[in-house]
Amino acid sequence: MNPVTPGPAGWTLSLFGALYLVLVIAALVSIAKSTHPTPTVKVLWFLVVVVAPFLGSLVWFAFGRRKAPTQPTGR
Repeated sequence: MNPVTPGPAGWTLSLFGALYLVLVIAALVSIAKSTHPTPTVKVLWFLVVVVAPFLGSLVWFAFGRRKAPTQPTGR
């Protein structure tokens, strides 16, 4: 086995590491673009993702995102 080229375990770990990084970055970008009513909420979510990246990202995508509030039509 060549010590410079990783084996199957190395490729698998690299793939999961890249997916982990993409998940965390996607969560942080999503938080930055979110429509939360106050900046404090965004900062708290950002801190949750930074302190616990994997779990914080999953919780953000499961519960934290919300769509912009809809305006009543007046009917």
